[in-house]
Amino acid sequence: MQEVFDLLKALADPETAVGMATYQRNQFPFLGIKTPVRRELTKPFIKAAKQSGVIDWDFVEAAWEQDAREYQYVALDMLKAQMDLLGPDDLVRFQALAMRKSWWDTALMLDLRTDFSLPCKLIAEEHFLYDSIFTRI
Repeated sequence: MQEVFDLLKALADPETAVGMATYQRNQFPFLGIKTPVRRELTKPFIKAAKQSGVIDWDFVEAAWEQDAREYQYVALDMLKAQMDLLGPDDLVRFQALAMRKSWWDTALMLDLRTDFSLPCKLIAEEHFLYDSIFTRI
């Protein structure tokens, strides 16, 4: 876990971070690592996580506690890679994440009503268990 955090921190680009934060209306700080670079850097970690057969919720929580937004993006990338391990019991965790540090960039991945969300895939044959997070904020 710490290795991933350290890797991202070492590649921070303060100049790019300003533009990224501005694009998100300065809701969160950024390290300044663009998505293609971040995904390439974290590919070995994501691959190992997928092969582990276990979702590391401690990593997800630790990533959510970090200030820079890229950490939450890595957690979401990991969850997406492990989607086949997710079950209905994990919906409570998604709801908790969605209620913290919510903004459109992560909320869309966590919202049940969006076609590209992670939890939506969990309950495709079920009724929605709770309303959209957008009605709760």
